[in-house]
Amino acid sequence: MTQTRQPAGRTAIGARGAIAAGHPTAALAGIRMLEQGGTATDACLAAAFAAWVVMPDMCGLGGDLFAVVARPGATPEVLNASGRAGSGADPERLRRHAHHDPAGAGGSCVACHMPRKNMGLDGVLTRYHRIGSPTEPARVLGDRPLECALCHTDASVRHLVDTMEAWWPRERYPRQRLEELYGSLDANVMRATLERGKAHEQAVAIGTLAEAHARDAAPLIARQLGNEYPLVREWARRALDALGAPVSTPPPPTPAPAVEEDPED
Repeated sequence: MTQTRQPAGRTAIGARGAIAAGHPTAALAGIRMLEQGGTATDACLAAAFAAWVVMPDMCGLGGDLFAVVARPGATPEVLNASGRAGSGADPERLRRHAHHDPAGAGGSCVACHMPRKNMGLDGVLTRYHRIGSPTEPARVLGDRPLECALCHTDASVRHLVDTMEAWWPRERYPRQRLEELYGSLDANVMRATLERGKAHEQAVAIGTLAEAHARDAAPLIARQLGNEYPLVREWARRALDALGAPVSTPPPPTPAPAVEEDPED
């Protein structure tokens, strides 16, 4: 690998990799790590350590970190390690807070506080842009599906709500309202949302069931091929394709009834 230092405004090209840093010494540290067989992550760390020495006024231990990690054949992941670190964030405390393994998906902060309930135009669910809690009554009673069901796709309404109330005793959710939303407390959250939810809630259920490889839900998803909303129909088509289920041409969506205007208005 050739080490080059280009003047400002020039383009640097590398056949096997490239390092960009705010100081030449930091960039060279990253290049040397790549030359010794290190990975891109190794090179980034080497450049960061060097930058802490030569740029102490710009970065240092305990600073923020933003990274995009792309593993071969996998979807790129974004790491946002910014803000203050918890002074007592030991594994047991994190486990008591989340009631899940801190190293698992259920222990991820964004899994609960920024759930994937937004529809992307590319057919992929994206995270909420605001931070909240899955125990908030407004979310539990007004925004299907229950957010715990995004991971626990086979769970019933009763099981999830009973568990939430046991873990967070201050929270209580009216069962009558939940029955109105899902039809029954014993109903599967995702499938009931698919059948009874609003259009955007149905799309979340479709996407989640597809990601969970729930082939038994294919008949329910197929019904949404006749949904009145084109975006929901497209999500259903993509989900059935991902599940390997046959896609048949649905009947045309039923038009909404016309609203007659009062001639005196």
